[in-house]
Amino acid sequence: MSVRAPQLSQPVLCIHPLAGSWSDRWLNACSQRKVPVLKLDLFGSDAFTLVRESGVRAIMLDLPLQNGQRLQSARHLVRAFELMGLQVFPTESVYWHYEDKLAQHFLFESLQIPTCPTWVFFDARDALAWAQETTYPKVWKLKTGASSSNVRLVRSREQARALILRAFGRGFSPVPRLLDDFNTKLYKHKKEKDWPRALRRLPQTVKNILTSRRAVPLERGYAFFQEFLPGNNYDTRVTVIGERAFAFRRFVRPDDFRASGSGRIDWDPSAIDLDCIRLAFNSAAKIGSQCLAFDIIYDTERNLVILEVSSRFVAELVERCPGYWDRNLSFHEGRIWPQDAILDDVLARLHPATANLS
Repeated sequence: MSVRAPQLSQPVLCIHPLAGSWSDRWLNACSQRKVPVLKLDLFGSDAFTLVRESGVRAIMLDLPLQNGQRLQSARHLVRAFELMGLQVFPTESVYWHYEDKLAQHFLFESLQIPTCPTWVFFDARDALAWAQETTYPKVWKLKTGASSSNVRLVRSREQARALILRAFGRGFSPVPRLLDDFNTKLYKHKKEKDWPRALRRLPQTVKNILTSRRAVPLERGYAFFQEFLPGNNYDTRVTVIGERAFAFRRFVRPDDFRASGSGRIDWDPSAIDLDCIRLAFNSAAKIGSQCLAFDIIYDTERNLVILEVSSRFVAELVERCPGYWDRNLSFHEGRIWPQDAILDDVLARLHPATANLS
């Protein structure tokens, strides 16, 4: 899948360069295709002036999860550039609910997207009264946190009450500690055989955690619970990029209920429930998405529900999919980097006559 390079002398595309992010691959691909690009720090004080003077028509940016205040500010940047009439990746419709499970709950409710029964409280008394009367177990979450961090199974009123009191008291740090989910980390490093690299990264990892815990505010002032849906040994992650749906299954951790971040992944396309693909395509269309990853499981009546959605995901896992489905549920073989698919779509919108998508 590729887009022939348009013959242009001045950039029509601006990319925010951030080492280690998706921008690395975007910039490399543009260089190979001879696509003129404006590399620009979009958080610079003169960014809007430079974008306006350059005449670019599209902007692409990607920010890792651990960027703290920049992650929050990026939402405002996306909207501001859209107001200038520019094409932006990601769009506001994709980005405003990024890394915010409360926002995703409101999104699903407003668009009537099938999801797990959810209870959100902004008053401690209401939360405590509900906790006294409801049945257990329930799943408790913070609004932020990737790879199933900040997710717990609550088995009793006493546990729920303790979480609620803390949520409306001193709060929770959303940044996982170094040894959180240790067994899963151990499994992943053993599987990937990357112990030397992991140990070399350890000082920087510790530094990043400490920096994030200082920069990211505590989560407090709300309580977020969901129904526990038993019998799901895996979830199905479907990543919709334009007219393509990539899918794989993630199996839960041993003696646990969480699949996200487990590292136990099956990429066999024959094992994918095609109704998951349909649901993801339909939901992406409702949201107005260029690129979203959906986490899908079954409820107690075997209906599909979406637990979470994200515009940011591990690209390497999507690239390992042996192909993708189109909207007609036809499967197309061949591994594709998601960053390349995203760039192809952006360039095709800028220069539809040059598109040569396969």
